[in-house]
Amino acid sequence: MTVQDIERLFTLNAIASAELTRQVVPSMIDRGRGHILNVSSLAGCAALPGTAVYSATKAALMHCTSGLRADLEGLSIGTTVVEVSVVPDTEMGESVMGYAPSRDSWRRPKRLRLVSDVSSQKLCRAIVGAIQHDRRHARLPHRTAPHRTALNAILAELPRRNTALLTAGVPPRV
Repeated sequence: MTVQDIERLFTLNAIASAELTRQVVPSMIDRGRGHILNVSSLAGCAALPGTAVYSATKAALMHCTSGLRADLEGLSIGTTVVEVSVVPDTEMGESVMGYAPSRDSWRRPKRLRLVSDVSSQKLCRAIVGAIQHDRRHARLPHRTAPHRTALNAILAELPRRNTALLTAGVPPRV
């Protein structure tokens, strides 16, 4: 990747989300309600070969969403981060699977049933449900049998949950 490619990916996947959130949160506070949804990736929990920079941007997005949830504690503004596997029936899914290093990185985990594809329809239904129920996460696939992808996601989430427990009761803002 060129430095421009790296900057573009960080801008798209991390900076743009933080900036858009910064712009909309004040009106949500004024309205007394709202919900922030960030679409991340299971790659934010574990980088596969060929996905180092992409995975780093998605990890940043996951941490930002977690911190935002803490910042908004006590307000009627929810946050959800979506952690999804490959969605092959999208332009991005086709691009990922069209790039040999990424496609090869997914081959073994797919064979071992550690990850599986997710349809865009299933993803949309999960997002709507997560927002309706104010869930911290929507992880897909969530019903891989057995759900092996959950282990990385749960282990990656532990430090964020631990921080939330340690800071419980600390005022998030002045």
